[in-house]
Amino acid sequence: MAGYGKTERVLLAVALVLFALSYLMLVFSGANPFIAFVWDLLSSFDVGLSILPSAVSAEPLTLIASLLDAFIFALMTVSIAAMFFNFIKQINLTKRIVLSRIRNIKQHIIIVPYNQFAHNLNKELKSVGEKTVIVTTSEAEARKMYRRGDLAIVADPKNIETFFVSGISRSKFVIACDDDDVQNALISITAKSANPKAKIISRIADLDNMAKLKNAGAFRMIMPEVSTGVEIGNEIAKRL
Repeated sequence: MAGYGKTERVLLAVALVLFALSYLMLVFSGANPFIAFVWDLLSSFDVGLSILPSAVSAEPLTLIASLLDAFIFALMTVSIAAMFFNFIKQINLTKRIVLSRIRNIKQHIIIVPYNQFAHNLNKELKSVGEKTVIVTTSEAEARKMYRRGDLAIVADPKNIETFFVSGISRSKFVIACDDDDVQNALISITAKSANPKAKIISRIADLDNMAKLKNAGAFRMIMPEVSTGVEIGNEIAKRL
């Protein structure tokens, strides 16, 4: 029951005790132990199924067992609802902690948006001691990053407020990592709107778009395929 609150643990414990009592009542009423267990389990989840013999169904203890199962269903519903709200509260608490850390961070690099390229880039930057803030549009990805200890916000990369929240006025660089040059241009324009002095590095897919990205505010462009090719070429040259 790791992660359960005290209330949920109590509710589940009470539900288990009631389930055991209900099961014993059915067995004492003459039901087959296996059938009694299946019927009790289904009834606890509010699934009605007539699998008990008529004689057993007419027993007073069976009626009491049915009432207990209805109560178990209510307890389980409340318990699951409490667990869900606790989970939501934990996520919100984590977000507040992360946002608090971002408000105090300085000389960091903003990586936007999150994708595989951004993931690898973030890993490399952190390995050399750089501080990063990642912008993602996915709650699920943000939760993964929180678990890894990364600072991330869930926001629209083309919304100016995103860059205010990510601390663009205190950042070293903004790196636009989208696969699409047009999207990177929009990110660059938005970042420049948030902070005209921001230094923007943009990923570029087509060299023909270099002038457009420069006009959008990017002062450096990176083409991963070319960079990787140069690195491989240098490595081969060194070995030869």
